[in-house]
Amino acid sequence: TCKLADFGTARNLTETHSITGNVGTVAYLPPEGMADKVDAATQMGGAWDIYSCAVTLCAIWTQKLPFGELRDEPIYTAVLVHDKRPDMPATTPKPSTDSASGMTEKTALLTSEAAADTAATTSFVGEQLGQLVRSMWVRDPQQRPTATHVIECLRKLLDVLQQQT
Repeated sequence: TCKLADFGTARNLTETHSITGNVGTVAYLPPEGMADKVDAATQMGGAWDIYSCAVTLCAIWTQKLPFGELRDEPIYTAVLVHDKRPDMPATTPKPSTDSASGMTEKTALLTSEAAADTAATTSFVGEQLGQLVRSMWVRDPQQRPTATHVIECLRKLLDVLQQQT
């Protein structure tokens, strides 16, 4: 059973107040959300949610807590100092070194021809989902895809999987 919750951190896009510290579950916070004082416009620009969605997708995919049993301070250090993200399955490719071109490359191969059998489909979907998740949690919020793009990619991956059944 999948359950999603709002921990009291949701804000209206039109709100202009600043938010200070402790505004969510640390493992799901983007780097820009780990600052002492968070600009509401930065938080509510959508990139914050895309990052958190990537961590959630990874947790669902791996069936593991992001960053394992680490608590707040070690997670801050891992994300802010070492630019770490939760562990992904080994079969997912590393992100492109050119994040701008990675945005267009990640869905270039979303076609049913690339998935001839179940094993190929599973591998293909895993690679594409891995690329999508990695693009969603890049450090620069301006380089993250939009929610519309994420939904489009997930629908295409679902279509590929449904063609196998």
